Amino acid sequence: MLPAHLRVGPTGNSCPGWIRAIQPDGNPSTPQGRSAAGGCGTLMISGHTWHAINGTCELFLPQGVNTLLFSRLPGWHVESFNILVASGQLAARVVPIPRSPKPSGYLEIDLGCHGISPDVAWFEGRASGLDGVQLVAKLDPPGNQPSMLEFSGSETAIDRLGCHVQINTFNTGGILGNLLLLDCHRPVFPLSLTANNDFPTWSLSDWWSQCHRKRGLVFWADCERNHPAGQGEALAGVILGKIDGFECLDLDPLRAGGLELWNDLLACGLAPALVGSSGARSKSSFPGRVRTLVASQSSPWVTAVANGHATLTSGPSLISTLSDMAPGHTINADTPVILNATWDLPTWPGQGNSLVLELFGGQGVFWRFEAAPNQTELTAEILIPDDSGPQIALRASLTDGAIVAQTSGFRLADRKVTVSSSTMDAAQRLFQRLEHTRSAIVTDPQHSSRSGEVICLLDKASTKLKAVVT
Repeated sequence: MLPAHLRVGPTGNSCPGWIRAIQPDGNPSTPQGRSAAGGCGTLMISGHTWHAINGTCELFLPQGVNTLLFSRLPGWHVESFNILVASGQLAARVVPIPRSPKPSGYLEIDLGCHGISPDVAWFEGRASGLDGVQLVAKLDPPGNQPSMLEFSGSETAIDRLGCHVQINTFNTGGILGNLLLLDCHRPVFPLSLTANNDFPTWSLSDWWSQCHRKRGLVFWADCERNHPAGQGEALAGVILGKIDGFECLDLDPLRAGGLELWNDLLACGLAPALVGSSGARSKSSFPGRVRTLVASQSSPWVTAVANGHATLTSGPSLISTLSDMAPGHTINADTPVILNATWDLPTWPGQGNSLVLELFGGQGVFWRFEAAPNQTELTAEILIPDDSGPQIALRASLTDGAIVAQTSGFRLADRKVTVSSSTMDAAQRLFQRLEHTRSAIVTDPQHSSRSGEVICLLDKASTKLKAVVT
């Protein structure tokens, strides 16, 4: 074994990322100061360990041809390079093909990461090509949160070399729902309504009201993340316009509480901004595993996300406009609109190298395009049907059907919800969530003192939902 200094990228401009070094005999090489078993700065994918680097690292390599896999988004973009190590060699240099740069005015942000320190969030976030990481303090379990002493709110805790970290809170409300409270002037306590039996004195409406008073953003946290079904108060907040966005950790369209639920809201014309988060840090997750692509050309990212100028992605930088408008804007659909889209292609071995684009609304998909191999951009004229509803969205899938990106809703001027069987099915699923929560808080004595207020909120949401679909 020979000691080697590995630099990824040209001199003076090394590129951070994730690497996997493979010796000629197939065994891995672990960078110095790292553990092959895992830990901070490491990631496990398909049984193989990847290591985050800041652009350089030290490792021992045997003589012969070693292989380096490099990625800023493991699971999507992977570049492979051979490194010939000769006797007495002390340095190895690799110049990777960089990931396609983001167009000017776009940011990539992980809006909900937890379980690691701010420094690790910054280090791994920068390796993953992120512009920002929202690290959230979470009470349950106590060991899975950054210290509240590190809370930064609307200020940045770390901001250097093109990547910033902010520390905010993940507030758990059990059957009422969970919220991400981001960019908040100060923390909103208690962090959990269940840990200290705080249901009698608090509800989600207290949280989102305080957060908005403190100039923060409120997101309905992913509905499959560690709490029971229902979450009717969070749903009521979305229906009544009290919640700014909807977080997804996974793009599986059939996963309850994820895109399936957001698509139901879209069918009823009530879909908030759609954003992506990596969720808890684990051996197979990392900052930016699922991320939010924010169109922030003329406004801060906070304002852009609140206005829905956001795309959820687990792979491609899907940049799309309709009539030159980004997601979240209102467009005139009385005449044909022009779709402009650009995207990245996967380079992970075994993935197809083309995408399928679909536009869909309240009645399902009304336009579909399968890109040619190696095609990365499209301009198309599209007539939006009258029954598409007041919001439509664009999604990108691999040819095997796996969704890899989806935009927030484009709003259509002067369009209303078209009541059909599919719309009624979507509305019924939303009603069931509201009713599930209503039944739970009526029968559970711990909600007794606040049940009247929460039920009043659920009733208002039900009334608005009925008005939309009748």
